[in-house]
Amino acid sequence: TFYNGDYDKGVTVFDAGHFGWMAGSWVAADARWVDRVREFNPHLVMLCFGTNDLGVYNAATFQTNLTSMVDRIEGELTDPNTHSIAIVAPWEPKN
Repeated sequence: TFYNGDYDKGVTVFDAGHFGWMAGSWVAADARWVDRVREFNPHLVMLCFGTNDLGVYNAATFQTNLTSMVDRIEGELTDPNTHSIAIVAPWEPKN
């Protein structure tokens, strides 16, 4: 989905999240999401993984999956030096 609330200011959000997917799901998925990165050529890509991965993957596998995604994203950006990729840790609710 798109959020166009600040479109006039040049801000567009493309939410490509998929309920229940893990980092490995994106690595194994077809390349449509990679096509979107190429199409939109964003200034910022935010990856928020970890919640669904917890208890399924060990840390080394999770790191490999994240590294693979970052490499694929950087490979699609017109100039990776002018773009940022933020890896966001899952939130932890406070009791």
